[in-house]
Amino acid sequence: MTEKKRPKASEQEAPTSADPSAQTPVGPSGAPGANAEGAALEGVSEEQVSRELADVQDRLLHLAADYQNYQKRAQKQIAQAGQFAREEMVRTLLPVLDNLELALSKGQETEAGSALLEGVRIVYEHLTGVLAGHGLRRIAIEPGSDFDPKFHEAVLYEPTAQYPPNQVVRELAGGYTVQERILRPAKVSVAQSPGPTPPGPVSGDATAGGRASQPKE
Repeated sequence: MTEKKRPKASEQEAPTSADPSAQTPVGPSGAPGANAEGAALEGVSEEQVSRELADVQDRLLHLAADYQNYQKRAQKQIAQAGQFAREEMVRTLLPVLDNLELALSKGQETEAGSALLEGVRIVYEHLTGVLAGHGLRRIAIEPGSDFDPKFHEAVLYEPTAQYPPNQVVRELAGGYTVQERILRPAKVSVAQSPGPTPPGPVSGDATAGGRASQPKE
């Protein structure tokens, strides 16, 4: 009897898959596990989803507003820091400006037109120009104007009939502003009603003006 030939291993049929129920579940979208996700969302109402979305949007809006406020505060702080540094730099140079003005004033009384006086004037004009570029402005003082504590500092009071009481008589030291901020008030003497002349010699304070922290009536 002839034996039947057995099929080669390559010719054997591939084994069929096991129980179909053991396969990975595939949802309507064709992705594995989609059925499980759909089952989890079945208990969530559309109203709940809308509320959660509205809450997330509200939090995002608050975060955006906080960030914008932070940017504004940071820019303001940077600008203020630069302003304060500029003011401090200019303030340190004011005594130099005062000394140059004093030198010019005294030089005009003695040797007007000298080369030294002309050199001082050039330095003074150069310095004032540089400081003006940093926002420095001199406070204008007019004799006979009302005393304003915002812009004036009363250093002396002078009994005089030329001006009514509490009016500026003269400027003693210049006052300045930087970017509309008072850097230094102008030091001035303030008019006071002249009192009766005392008998005998008059003290120096009565003639030259006495010290005063504020103008007196």
